[in-house]
Amino acid sequence: MKAFSLSFSSVLIALMLFSACDQSGVNRTNISVDDQVDLDDGFYYLNGESMDYAVIRKGHNETYILNPEPIFESEDYETIIVLEEENGKFSLDFNIDELNSSKWADVLRSSVHYIGFVHNKELRGLIKIKGENARDRVFLKCISPEKAEAEEMLRSLMN
Repeated sequence: MKAFSLSFSSVLIALMLFSACDQSGVNRTNISVDDQVDLDDGFYYLNGESMDYAVIRKGHNETYILNPEPIFESEDYETIIVLEEENGKFSLDFNIDELNSSKWADVLRSSVHYIGFVHNKELRGLIKIKGENARDRVFLKCISPEKAEAEEMLRSLMN
């Protein structure tokens, strides 16, 4: 009976370790964290290590640890366009200028599977960059149900 108990404990520990990182390789934890993070609006790698940058994704029950260094600066965006999707929600389509396109190439070469988008201190969206249905460009699909909010996101990123 003791051997079964020990084996069962080993299985539980293995499951806990596996659940700390989902199949996409994104850092996740089950500890209590805020739904806000002290970062400026922008894109961040989801491979952080400090719990100071752990945040719950808005509208979901997922926790991510963000790398506090932004991927892009406001001057990296050539244009950002607000698009209305067929479902009535609004998306943001980004064009990165030629001089900074190497930053996007670095993202695609990185080991992370997703990058996160922070707006008003909240993790608002993810862009999948590895695996099935991955994006080959910076595009936030259905980021907001309201055009005014999507336009406000655009303005905050261009400042």
